[in-house]
Amino acid sequence: MSAYTPLIDAILRRWWLVVGLALVSALIMSWLAISRLPTYTATAHILAIPSYNLVSETLFETHKQTLVSLATHPLLEGKVIKLLGKSEKTASGELLEQITVSLNGNLIQVSSSATSQEEAMNLVKTWSKEFIAFANEVYTVNQQLGAQLEQELDNARRRYDIAQTNVETFLSQGKLIRAEQEIQRIKRLLEIANIADSEPVARYFQLERELELLILDARTLRDYIMNDQLTSVELENIASIIVLRVRQINEHYNDLLLLTSSQEDETSYNIDWLNQLITNLEKEYQKLQQKTKQIVAPDALGTIQILYDQLAASQAEVERVRAQYSSLLHERDVALGRMNAVSQQIEQLQDITNPPIPFTFHYLGHTVTTADSVLSRRTILTQAAIGALLGASISLVIVFTLELFRFRGREPEQENAP
Repeated sequence: MSAYTPLIDAILRRWWLVVGLALVSALIMSWLAISRLPTYTATAHILAIPSYNLVSETLFETHKQTLVSLATHPLLEGKVIKLLGKSEKTASGELLEQITVSLNGNLIQVSSSATSQEEAMNLVKTWSKEFIAFANEVYTVNQQLGAQLEQELDNARRRYDIAQTNVETFLSQGKLIRAEQEIQRIKRLLEIANIADSEPVARYFQLERELELLILDARTLRDYIMNDQLTSVELENIASIIVLRVRQINEHYNDLLLLTSSQEDETSYNIDWLNQLITNLEKEYQKLQQKTKQIVAPDALGTIQILYDQLAASQAEVERVRAQYSSLLHERDVALGRMNAVSQQIEQLQDITNPPIPFTFHYLGHTVTTADSVLSRRTILTQAAIGALLGASISLVIVFTLELFRFRGREPEQENAP
């Protein structure tokens, strides 16, 4: 007991500090409790009259859950915020946290607590009346929207059926198969024509064809550049492909000609580079045509040239037919996507109004009550006691700290004493 005597003496000497801090903390906690305690609670009463007899308990519970969901819907909060003029200073969900919705039989009760009677009353009145309008609007508008979506779904199905029929009709006509077979037929004729001594001639014609396509692609690229239809990345990619084709021609036909244009090694592609490349390719193409005329007999040249022209025409026809087929597939896929999207919208709409709300609503009025005075006093006293204990604890720590400093200050004096 003697060990604790100095501490007890220190507390008794500074009792005023302990009591003072305890009183100050108690007052602060009491003030906080009073400021946070809701003073008024307003409750609005809404009578929900069913349009038919809800015999099934499960069905009634389902409708009750639907009503509670609508009464606490975020869209309803947005409407109330605008009506109360709190759009700029009220965060989303803040008003929703102040609202409590309960059902007692067919009576819907919307409650809210606030520090003033007018604030609580305005909130529940506005919320209740907007809930009635919102519930009726959701069911009525969704019925109309549902009919519109059903009509749109029928239209989408008809468009899909027409598109699918077009695809099937196109396939049954066999245009693509016949065009591809024609290409194979012409290639076989060219193989027959390009036998023995005629084989080098075929290489000349094949090289002419590749140069024609390369020049055509280069001119197309130039048109895109002049019309500013390509990004720098796209230009660099396409130009690199053209340069690669030039190099491949040099590798495969180096015994017939050699494209020595230094432009193929450029790392920066622009319109000047492209013009120079086209000029070089055209010169080489003209030289190649002259060589071909010199080594090929007129009759053989005419026959092989006709076959290559027919091959080019057949290849162009195949591309055209494939593009037509792709367009038909695209139209069918778009119709199918729209049909699926509308079906999904109808399902989402049915989730909201299935089952439909079989109620008519009547606003019966509202009541305002003050907070329970006993509960208020109990809350204030509890907070005050917590504050007093906290203040006393802090004061004891201060007292013990001061006593420790005082004790350490005496030690040098005792050591110096005789």
